Amino acid sequence: GSVARPMTCELLFESAWLKWGQAMHHARALQVDIDASPLINGDADPLIAVRTEYHARRHGFGVYATEILPWPVQWGLLLGDIANNYRCALDHLAWALVSQGRTPPAILTGEQRDKVYFPIAQGRTQFNGSLPKKLPGVRRTDIAKVRSRQPYHHAKRRRIRHSLVLLVRLNNRDKHRSIEPVWAHPTRLD
Repeated sequence: GSVARPMTCELLFESAWLKWGQAMHHARALQVDIDASPLINGDADPLIAVRTEYHARRHGFGVYATEILPWPVQWGLLLGDIANNYRCALDHLAWALVSQGRTPPAILTGEQRDKVYFPIAQGRTQFNGSLPKKLPGVRRTDIAKVRSRQPYHHAKRRRIRHSLVLLVRLNNRDKHRSIEPVWAHPTRLD
């Protein structure tokens, strides 16, 4: 018969890299679709209807959006796939960290294994409290690396825009509620 070999470090982290790669694939597909869209390159009617008002006190005009047309729904689908794969990559990373830690999954109960996730916390207390369930037995050096990437290291005003907080929000909304719309963010006005 065959002898079970312990998983090497490279194999432990391979699935996290594959999920990350899949997210990158979807992100490139979304970028190509956006770049090719007549909505973006000016070959279609404008996506936004505007009105202008003269402001005598300012001696100038104000431009106001009155209607924003919807973006293609497939962009929202791709965005959801991107968020899901990035979140999965982090959770696969958490699994790999637990697997090489002091409490490998083989000795965890089924319920404990189901709770292994990459923690994302907006507070130090919340992060520390999540460790026994989400990263049981993970080595201190690995916890320190995960801790260093947490949103709570940033000012409160910036935490809500931290990439991991946005990822959780987007991923949860996509999984549990609706297809997330893709919105335009103006970068210049001509």
